[in-house]
Amino acid sequence: MPKTKPAALLFCACLTLLFGRAFAAETFTGIKGAETGELTFNGNLACYAYQKYTVISRSSGDSAGSDILVKSKGRKAAKCDWNERGAALSLKNSGADYFSGLYSNFLFVDSGTGPSGRRLTVYDLEKSTSAYSTEYTGEAALEKDALRFWLPSGAPKTGDNCPRREEWEKQGLTPSLEEDVRLDLKTLKLLRSGWLRCTPRQ
Repeated sequence: MPKTKPAALLFCACLTLLFGRAFAAETFTGIKGAETGELTFNGNLACYAYQKYTVISRSSGDSAGSDILVKSKGRKAAKCDWNERGAALSLKNSGADYFSGLYSNFLFVDSGTGPSGRRLTVYDLEKSTSAYSTEYTGEAALEKDALRFWLPSGAPKTGDNCPRREEWEKQGLTPSLEEDVRLDLKTLKLLRSGWLRCTPRQ
């Protein structure tokens, strides 16, 4: 039996490293602090595998956003296909909806096409229903069983809480007053901090 030359072994090892990395599954977190899922693709489907659930996102063609399907894993890993039978949740894209992460039994969906006027919806997968929905700005994050985000405030803008208001308005921008809040995921109650910031929006 012919011996394999060292150069051939080295070449094979390099190919394994190269293509092993190239075809390894990606990871996805979404909202900061959310669980990390394993991301794979099947045609126009993006599949996110977690310990208890598999989330499948299907692009809506030329429209912004995607349909979202959630399967419970059970004893076997859920397939990366669009089969709604027995699904824990099925969402039809209604306004630029994007899967944004998973935490415990909660699924997060971000809706919108720009930096302002966005909506964040929290779905309870055990109840297969929407648990909370709100407008928000900036980046949301999970901290100790709470979802932290900036909530548009209805408080009047003053020289104290929005000192650059006139400057931004002259530039054609709209000052936005926002409050730092937290949504307790155990009680689904909104906890207000009273801390405000003022930012320019287009």
